[in-house]
Amino acid sequence: MDITIQTALISAIVTTCIGIISIIFNFYKERAEKEKWKRTLEIEERKISHDENKWAVELIINREIKLFEKRIETYPKLFLLLNIFSKTKLKEVQKPEIVELISKLDSHIYGEISLYMLSDTRDALVKFRNDCIKYIDRKIELNDMRFGSRTELLELMRRDLSHDLRFHNYRSLIK
Repeated sequence: MDITIQTALISAIVTTCIGIISIIFNFYKERAEKEKWKRTLEIEERKISHDENKWAVELIINREIKLFEKRIETYPKLFLLLNIFSKTKLKEVQKPEIVELISKLDSHIYGEISLYMLSDTRDALVKFRNDCIKYIDRKIELNDMRFGSRTELLELMRRDLSHDLRFHNYRSLIK
């Protein structure tokens, strides 16, 4: 074989080998780049998800703070109404006071205070109002209201204010 043909053949084989090596090298390099972009994309998606979760948590926290501030502002009005059932005033409670209390409780049930209460606290307020009506109709005793629905309402309002005091086990020594 002529040396020019041999040189051309060797040159073609070397060029083909270099081409194959370049193709393999580019394949792996492109694959590595694709993996790198995939990881970068996943990281960005996690950041977006984290930011969304952070935003949602901050929104919930802000809502709870606003609710707490409104409860601190409005619950004392209701606590004052329940004062007529305190131990020192219980014997002085008259029917007209209960009728007036029912009217005020109705305005709170359908008013601003009710908007800030948890549902079970609002249910306890309605139950207490209903017990006041029962008391006027002589279907329930004053002491039963004091240690029943009134105490439950106070306990739930305190829970709403994060005091978490428990009175359910408390029973009067005098009956």
